[in-house]
Amino acid sequence: KEKKHLEDLRLLTYMAGVSEAIEKRDRDSLQATFEGLAINNNINVIAAIDDQGKGIITLTYDSEAGSTEFYTGDDYSSFGWVQDVLSGQNDEIGDKFAGILDTQLGKFIFTIAPVRDADEKLVGALLIGTKLGVLLDELRQQALTDILILNPEGSMVTTTLVEPEGGYGVLEIDGEALRDAGLTSLNREMELYGRDYEALYTPLIIRDAEAGFIGVVSSSEYIASALTTNRNTFSLIFTLGTGAVIVLGYLLAQHVARPILQLRSMSQAV
Repeated sequence: KEKKHLEDLRLLTYMAGVSEAIEKRDRDSLQATFEGLAINNNINVIAAIDDQGKGIITLTYDSEAGSTEFYTGDDYSSFGWVQDVLSGQNDEIGDKFAGILDTQLGKFIFTIAPVRDADEKLVGALLIGTKLGVLLDELRQQALTDILILNPEGSMVTTTLVEPEGGYGVLEIDGEALRDAGLTSLNREMELYGRDYEALYTPLIIRDAEAGFIGVVSSSEYIASALTTNRNTFSLIFTLGTGAVIVLGYLLAQHVARPILQLRSMSQAV
């Protein structure tokens, strides 16, 4: 998603009239531009902010409903990486920053880029984001397992799992202890919904920096069933392959031996 965010930001940042609209706080112009791009590129959130970190206009797009909504008056000035962009910071990766943002509209993974006018003066910034719920649903469909995201301390941010009876605490970890131990992953067994589950945690990397932890959670019964299914499948393939080799060998032997046997019969008849 981060790569797609960057592609969309480059397109939007250099689009004609965008920097002027941000500088003039022209919401109507930005609304028209944002709406077309969001629908065509399936972008959940686009926001324009001024050079003080105040929101000019924010768009949200629901691809399932095919609807867009617009908001004004948001304040992004308290977020550190927004200030990094607005202060003109530039590191070895570049002048664009990314992270997880918890807003009144929900939790998003955002990428932010500076916007400059024709004279290279910083006039504001653009943010493009994906709802964490949407991202996790996509990952779950790809991995065929439930997904969770924890903050750097190891506390729950969001997950595709239904909340267990005892709460999400059973899924949380001690992030500091994991880092102190120098571990790059952690595997845990636990009981959820009256069944045995296994969870694998690994650092969540955004813009080459750790932003928390991401985990996959699967039923132990599903894992055992999958292993059994794979073993049975491999056994069947091996049996069929062995049988095919035997049959092929027999047919080849008959093909080679038949002329020899015919020649022997003819010689005996003479």
